[in-house]
Amino acid sequence: MATSFHLAPPPKTVDGLAAVPLDIQTIDAALVFDGAAAAATGDATITYTVGPSSGHPIFDLRQEIASAWIDGVPFPIHQMAHHTFGSGSFTDLRVIEVVQSAGSVHTLRVQYPLALPNSQLGGSYLPALDWSAGPRLRFVFGLSDLNRARYAEAWLPCNLIFDQFALTLEVQIVNTLVAHSVITNGTVTVLGTNHWRIEFPARCTALSPLLEIRSSDTLELQTDSTVLPVSGTTVSLEAWKPTGSSVVLGGQLNTLKTLLANNEHDYGSYLRGNRFTSFFNGGGGMEYEGGTTTSSGARR
Repeated sequence: MATSFHLAPPPKTVDGLAAVPLDIQTIDAALVFDGAAAAATGDATITYTVGPSSGHPIFDLRQEIASAWIDGVPFPIHQMAHHTFGSGSFTDLRVIEVVQSAGSVHTLRVQYPLALPNSQLGGSYLPALDWSAGPRLRFVFGLSDLNRARYAEAWLPCNLIFDQFALTLEVQIVNTLVAHSVITNGTVTVLGTNHWRIEFPARCTALSPLLEIRSSDTLELQTDSTVLPVSGTTVSLEAWKPTGSSVVLGGQLNTLKTLLANNEHDYGSYLRGNRFTSFFNGGGGMEYEGGTTTSSGARR
């Protein structure tokens, strides 16, 4: 996979450490949600290449790391703490306190209790990880362009947005009999009851993945398809809404067909493959490649 170091920030000395960028090739993560304990865990491994200068690689994760390994060897978590790179809040990144050679390839594995991220939680559509009777899970990635540290680093070890990588998530909900559904722009493979593998292509960035998980009885789904006018691609459409919402999904699907056709005429062929997912959440939203969380009023 090609690296993107020409877009990366230059090396910077921070707290006496020669901080250098890395380029992630893959992120493989498992998220397990336990209904009995009303708790969740994350276990994620990144494979990365160090930039053109040797030094201490940087990344970010807004969860509290419990255990870490570099190249399969246990690594002290206090040696990958956040350091401030500029002025103001949330200009900090994690620095791995070991010197790695320019161009070398490594793995970093981290395990952590999954909780609301240590991030700037402003905005109209917030990240969520909560439980209700059943037990029923509501899990919202809640990415935001308007609040700092609110891309995928809120939940997964990740990089700045210059980087592109392949992302694979295995998601499982245990100790509940309530069926759940996944809303995502990724490709979903059902592995079992409340158990999925979700794959995002190698061009994924920290602001790419749309992911929400909710109990199926709190959601309504309507599907359709459209043939795009420039590429001739047949795109499968998913429109979701909370149960009881007044949004008319059939009408929104028709609007989506028009918007996708207009975008092909204006900007060229649709590049996302053959799917588009839209979740009408009632307020607040985010644009993704091949998907969106939105309100009906914003889709005009």
